[in-house]
Amino acid sequence: MSYQQEQKDDTVKHQPTIHIRMKVGLVNINDIAQQYRPDVNVFFYFKPIDGASSLQESSTKGKSSNKFEVIKEMDGFWRPKFDFLNEVDESLVTDESYWINRQDGTVFGRVNMIPTLQKRMNHTAFPYDRQILDVELLSNNCLFKNWERSNDCPREIKLNVDKWHIQGELASLADAWDLNRIRLKIEDDEVELSSKASILLYIQREHEYYTFNISITLFLIIILQNWLPNFPYTSSRYNFALTLVLTLVAFRFVIQNLIPLTSYLKCIEKYMLVAFILLVFRFITDFLLILIHDMPSDPDFEHCGAEIFTFFGGDHSNLPLICVRDLQMTIFLTILWISSTIVFLIPQIWRQRWESIEKSLVEEKLLETTFWEDGEMVNTKKEN
Repeated sequence: MSYQQEQKDDTVKHQPTIHIRMKVGLVNINDIAQQYRPDVNVFFYFKPIDGASSLQESSTKGKSSNKFEVIKEMDGFWRPKFDFLNEVDESLVTDESYWINRQDGTVFGRVNMIPTLQKRMNHTAFPYDRQILDVELLSNNCLFKNWERSNDCPREIKLNVDKWHIQGELASLADAWDLNRIRLKIEDDEVELSSKASILLYIQREHEYYTFNISITLFLIIILQNWLPNFPYTSSRYNFALTLVLTLVAFRFVIQNLIPLTSYLKCIEKYMLVAFILLVFRFITDFLLILIHDMPSDPDFEHCGAEIFTFFGGDHSNLPLICVRDLQMTIFLTILWISSTIVFLIPQIWRQRWESIEKSLVEEKLLETTFWEDGEMVNTKKEN
């Protein structure tokens, strides 16, 4: 064996090992920039390679009945270093605390980090979409192992269930997203002396805001085209139709900042496109009705809306042909618009299966294939 190989094997033997578990949340999701900021709390413990006695001396002096003592100063002692994959900005470290077990010298630690990560998200079903966000925690100065001490640790790093290795929560985004599950996988590379903890967050958007403020408003704007037969075939009719079109255009500009910017059409944009097509189609058909059919010669005739009960009664012989076609077109477009709304709401009732989302991400190389095998996630724990 060469000297270089002996030196490498010795390094592996003495590579520090820490046992970790985590609590992960989400601070923010920027759909337009396709960025997200997870709140990652890494809890860990290890046997200090510098010796426990010197660390105990640096902790709180004097006798204490506490099993775990706070280490006020870690400068000069070894501690793990963490980093994130796909990071677009330096992580904000909000807390870094250490404790020592006075009985066996084990060092416990907590590091709270908020990185800004970027990865492509699929918004095809927006606002009824589901996302799988991955957070990859890296370290090149230690090896990761699973936590093995349950909740025998300082109270600041306990989880709700002592057997959990990861806990998920969406405190700051609870009104916008719902957490379905969270998964953790730990990988060690003893050759490269590095470790990776891969976290998957399964979240789905809470759609109520978009449904009530966009979808229902849009539905009511288009349903107003049913009022057109109550206008005479004069400029007032075209003014009303044009007002509906301009209202829809203005509404589109108002909500554009609420919809993620992508190169493909999303579910809600298809719905709005159908709305534009229906209004424009109605505008054109009204013009053709006047161009093709003769106007009613009856001087008492006001508008077709007054004849609607006669129309539904089935006797069309006394109705002007232009009114019959006008009311038929109104009913046809109304049925078409209601059908489009039902189709638009289908993703809300039957959302895309998590398994198909996972498979799609693997095929697009956006998720590790080691997470996916024979239709199931492997080497993972369903913690939430």
